[in-house]
Amino acid sequence: MSDNHYEVLGVQPDATRDQIREAHRARVAALEAAREKKGVSESQLQANREETARVRAAWNVLSDPFQRRRYDAGLEADVTAGGEGEGEAPGTEVVPAARGWRRSHARPKNHAPTTSRNVPMATMIWNG
Repeated sequence: MSDNHYEVLGVQPDATRDQIREAHRARVAALEAAREKKGVSESQLQANREETARVRAAWNVLSDPFQRRRYDAGLEADVTAGGEGEGEAPGTEVVPAARGWRRSHARPKNHAPTTSRNVPMATMIWNG
């Protein structure tokens, strides 16, 4: 994980949702004020935009109880495993299996898209 969302917002991991909301609002207000100063260069504006995106991403995750639990579990797993990326080949991250609605609507493995080009002509004629 590249950014720790708690550090981005400047709150502790045991912060309440209200504390996280206030920290988010304060960070966004500070970034907006910095953007409106006179004599701001284009590179400073770009850095400001990137920081604003990180702050909003942190808020999106930490404001949702489900996403926050998942994020916290990922942080704990990183600490337990000794940090991020140790001993792993690049691009080999584990993707969790789909559950619930996503699983019931997921494409089957080895699924080829079905279009009229993939369907034999007899099937198209008989099935309409």
